[in-house]
Amino acid sequence: MPQFISTNVTAIIARNNLDSSSNSLSTSIERLSSGQRINSSKDDAAGMAIASRMTSQIEGMEMAQRNTQDAISMTQTTEGALGTQVSQLQRIRELAVQASNGILGVGDRAKLDNEAQALLDEIDRIATTSSFNGNLLLSHKNKIANNSITTIGVNDFFDTAKTLTNLTAGTMPSWATVSGSNIVLDTNAISSADIGTVFSVGVSAYSNATAPILGTGTTAVASSAALSIAQDSNISPVDALELDRFQLLNGSFNSTQLNITDIKFTSGNGTNPATIEFVPNPSNIGDVATFDIHDTNTGETHRMSLQVTDNIGGFTVFHSGSMGDIGDVETMTRNYQIQSTGDRDAAGNNMFEIVDSTNPNTLNFQVGADNGQNRTVRFKSTTTVDMGLIDSTQSMVRVSLATTNDAMNTIDRIDAALKYINDERSNMGAYQNRLTQTISNLNAGIENTSASRSRISDTDFAKETANMTKNQILHQAGIAMLKQANSLPESVLSLLG
Repeated sequence: MPQFISTNVTAIIARNNLDSSSNSLSTSIERLSSGQRINSSKDDAAGMAIASRMTSQIEGMEMAQRNTQDAISMTQTTEGALGTQVSQLQRIRELAVQASNGILGVGDRAKLDNEAQALLDEIDRIATTSSFNGNLLLSHKNKIANNSITTIGVNDFFDTAKTLTNLTAGTMPSWATVSGSNIVLDTNAISSADIGTVFSVGVSAYSNATAPILGTGTTAVASSAALSIAQDSNISPVDALELDRFQLLNGSFNSTQLNITDIKFTSGNGTNPATIEFVPNPSNIGDVATFDIHDTNTGETHRMSLQVTDNIGGFTVFHSGSMGDIGDVETMTRNYQIQSTGDRDAAGNNMFEIVDSTNPNTLNFQVGADNGQNRTVRFKSTTTVDMGLIDSTQSMVRVSLATTNDAMNTIDRIDAALKYINDERSNMGAYQNRLTQTISNLNAGIENTSASRSRISDTDFAKETANMTKNQILHQAGIAMLKQANSLPESVLSLLG
């Protein structure tokens, strides 16, 4: 066997083995000291990615578990308030049965009615104030007015700013009027007899904050000007040379929002462009009117809006949407309701609030770790208005015990209200049972996912201790063998002697 001095191959082999055992020993010590099998991506690249996803799921489910517990607490709070209202309704029914007895006089029934009205006030107070973390539980969420003059603007209807194109009154009481871009509520004119009133408003608005302006001009009956419409990307390309094809649809011009007289639209006749004429008035500045025009070339119909800009006949025309397939205009109808707050003023009159009753009072609870894993809980409003405790046939705000007939009628209405409120209590119980099962499912998911993650990322101490012992022995043996290998070239000296 050849003998070399310059290259000690045996020492190189011993050193490599020593490096390997040293690295393995360092890894074992790191895993045992941290308790983690994966301390960096080099330990297990795929395992680290999988464990990270599992951690996201586990933490998401733990938060969802807290959310679900909050939801249960919220429904339990609701049920508690409903239980109080049931007790009050039961007492009112007891008073109604007593007031139905013919031996009682007017004064006797008046005293019974006073207690009943006080209980009804408390029912309304509970309904309008019961909340959980600021969320109303037994009343419509969106309060828009109370005992003061208030206006509802177009952007009160939508989540983002929009430009009004049309605002029309539905079933409106005398103290609510449409004025330009607002609904004006003269709440000082509302009396106790109006509690329970419902009115609706329809609104159309351009989907952007600013509608595309198509033209401006100055017009009057004595001196008409051509309507100049520029090209708009939302409708078929038009320019001043093509305006002769636009005609007013069915001769319709909605000037209810534009308090002007002698307004006139002249359709294009194939040669002359369309024109708008009206008598200007200083009070018209800012007013808006809508009209629909028909494109005789394409057959399309478009809704236009005209806004007065000054008192000498200045106007701006903007495109407010197509009646066909162009989705520039968003239309919405809102319903409003007057309900008692359960309080009274110094004169003994019911205090009230106006609420948006268009949509039900619902809340979404995130009960899972991923998007879309939620539960929707609907909370019914339980004011005296919503429970039907308004006796409109007797022109009274609420049910009464003033006469025998009133008392007997109240018994039927209280029975209906009890059914209404007990149905809601059963709904709350059903929600609680379902949410409890959701927590059980989340617990199982957290347990099993945690176990799976542990198998991937946690240190197996029994296995790793054995590995460390083996690597320690190999490390010590490697050091000893490297020392022996380093001494082997010394044997060559015997050949030189």
